[in-house]
Amino acid sequence: MRSSIGVGILGSGPVTQAIHLPALATLPGLFHVERVMDVDAAVAKNVAGRCGATASTDANDVYDDPKVDIVAICSRTRFTPSK
Repeated sequence: MRSSIGVGILGSGPVTQAIHLPALATLPGLFHVERVMDVDAAVAKNVAGRCGATASTDANDVYDDPKVDIVAICSRTRFTPSK
């Protein structure tokens, strides 16, 4: 059993970087970022690297990741397909 909840992030823009990720980082015993998705591969890789997560450009990778317990949707609707 994992000790914290795995979070998937859809959308890695400025608000995610400045607000959501720092807030999650204050609760390391409760949450950890497992996967970060952005339509821009370079942004996804950069943001994921800063929080020790896996990067992706496909929302389905986040939805399908067994290590992701909850998903934070932080992107525009047109970039976030539903499953």
